[in-house]
Amino acid sequence: MLLRLDAGAVVYATGWNILKRPSFEASRQLHAGPLHDLRVPAGVALIGPYWYTRDFPDKMNDGLDLLRKHLAPGDRVTTFGYTDPFSFAFGLKPCRDGNQWWDKNYSFSTNVCPTAEQYLGSATLVMVPIPDRSYSSRASMTLETMKGMYNNYLQENFQLVETSQDWVLYSRRSVSPETSRAN
Repeated sequence: MLLRLDAGAVVYATGWNILKRPSFEASRQLHAGPLHDLRVPAGVALIGPYWYTRDFPDKMNDGLDLLRKHLAPGDRVTTFGYTDPFSFAFGLKPCRDGNQWWDKNYSFSTNVCPTAEQYLGSATLVMVPIPDRSYSSRASMTLETMKGMYNNYLQENFQLVETSQDWVLYSRRSVSPETSRAN
């Protein structure tokens, strides 16, 4: 039974690749090589983590383009929210930030969670999504919880770099020699 399902999936994927890929709108492709083959059809109206799924390519491209403008060699990025697509998209060394998937009351709670230093300590850049406020999702609730838990550390150790339509980018504040000697 399982082999038949796997074979069916291979046939479906091969058929899609031959028949639909050539007609897929180039504007719906993501602006990062490793994510180039991720395709979201325009007519899909499902609710995603922060935006309607049909808007996902535009929203992610907004974040990819914002981050690309400010990336420097050695940067490590993390994302407030359900997961971090940016490290993979740009081939960056991922942060040592605990959870790979943030889902309130599933992978963390306000009582059981990484400290702010464990979560944001190795990051040089932090991306924060700006959710679509026309609906609510579990991911939006997770994001708000994370902001409540980690915002003080973020504000003390990071500075606002730029805000796009769908994302906010922060970079780690420079540590002065006097400050580093005091610690």
